[in-house]
Amino acid sequence: MEANTYTLYNTSTTGPSKANREELADFISIIEPEVTPVTSAISKGSTKSVFTEWLCEDLSPAKVASTAEGSDSSSWFNKVENRARLGNYINISKREFGVSDVQQLVDQAGIDSEIDHAKSKSVRELKRDIEAVVCGAQDRSTGGSGAYASRGLYDWIDDSGPTDVPTMYRTATASIADGNAGGSSDMTEAQLNATLQSLFTDCGEKKTYMGVMSPTVVDIIDNFTRVESATTSRYKVNEAAGSKTINLEVKTFNSSFGIINMIPSVFLGGTNSGAENAAAVDTLAFTADADSGLILDTDLLELKFLDPMHTESFEDRGGGPRGHAKAVYTLVVKNPKVHGKILDADGHA
Repeated sequence: MEANTYTLYNTSTTGPSKANREELADFISIIEPEVTPVTSAISKGSTKSVFTEWLCEDLSPAKVASTAEGSDSSSWFNKVENRARLGNYINISKREFGVSDVQQLVDQAGIDSEIDHAKSKSVRELKRDIEAVVCGAQDRSTGGSGAYASRGLYDWIDDSGPTDVPTMYRTATASIADGNAGGSSDMTEAQLNATLQSLFTDCGEKKTYMGVMSPTVVDIIDNFTRVESATTSRYKVNEAAGSKTINLEVKTFNSSFGIINMIPSVFLGGTNSGAENAAAVDTLAFTADADSGLILDTDLLELKFLDPMHTESFEDRGGGPRGHAKAVYTLVVKNPKVHGKILDADGHA
């Protein structure tokens, strides 16, 4: 069905163009990233506190030595001596919206209700905000001035911290692929496989991970074993030219130590600049980490809500309808050592 159009008079009052009509199509297009893979994949729960805590433990190292025949047990060990108590604060994400009284009343192209349209956009923006917080590099905050902050995955997955995470439960250094550490060249297949090998060593099993990667990292991985180099490739792929299709895509990286299912994302390790609401005009900018990635065991992640995502409408005092979309939540990383990440995959800090 064809879109309806509204015919308006030209605003010109002089010259031959003053009789020209204008046409405004009855639709609005929005082209913005809206895929939120991490928050869509992990489990959801509820919390009743601004600070959510959980426990993790380890096992004693394997023992090879035999016990002498007939010997009585004489030593008793505390099996919870390394038990750790981890926690994260809430994050309050909110998107306000408002429409003037006149704007809500006039007939407009592309929408039936200006306030409903504003509410819908705020909900979509809120979903992106939550994804950016979960995949962020920010540390947790106690909310000294009411500004609570939930620690993001890039801060949880760290070999040198956070300070509140005991060393034995931090991500191993070898589970973090750092392209810059290896020089100025791109991350290699061997480096990614070494990361999986480290995770296998810590976890003791071949796991299937969710690989949430920036477009730059996805491009680097797509070229694994596909591009000629000075060294011998593990294998080469020949494709039939008759298909008239060039396939340069790696959806799954499968090694002896683990499997990574690749998903591109533009919300990794992001930072903000600009003003959130300067003179009622949003000039806030978001910049993601362009050459990084997360290797996640989604079974050991959870998003807990103190206040689920919702919208509220406020009293119209004559200026027009108002409201906001809001959510209060925290990220639970049950054991940081089970996850990995990629830094500076293009070899530049």
